[in-house]
Amino acid sequence: MLNTKTMNIKIKLIIFILFLWNITVSHAQCGTGSIVTINNQEDLDAFGTSISGCTTYTGGIKLNGFTPEKKKSDITNLSPLSALQTITGVFWVLDTDVTSLAGLNNLTSVGGGFLVQNNYILTNIDALLNLTTISGYFLFSNNKILQKIDGL
Repeated sequence: MLNTKTMNIKIKLIIFILFLWNITVSHAQCGTGSIVTINNQEDLDAFGTSISGCTTYTGGIKLNGFTPEKKKSDITNLSPLSALQTITGVFWVLDTDVTSLAGLNNLTSVGGGFLVQNNYILTNIDALLNLTTISGYFLFSNNKILQKIDGL
């Protein structure tokens, strides 16, 4: 028969293992199921921190660098999204000042539409080499100096 001290240690060990398992599961998926709109680099950086360790985002992500209050986008770096492998909803990159889609290198699947539009200094999309599934529309529009799409 187990003594009380041994039983307490085993119970604490089981609780600790369940705690670690819960952290792993909760970091694998995140999101609200709705579309989050991000309008500047500061908010994108904060969003990236909030989903740190998340590989599947449940919902959509809309990066919109243009707002009526400001005339120029300050979204220049997509690396805060680098852990994401799957976005279950739409993914839009609109009116940003990114020169590449670096930071999306791990993205393999978008469950809704994928729109890249009005990114006037975007030159390459090589970061999309791992993207294999888009369940909705796929549209690149008005990215004036994008000349090659080898990333697809």
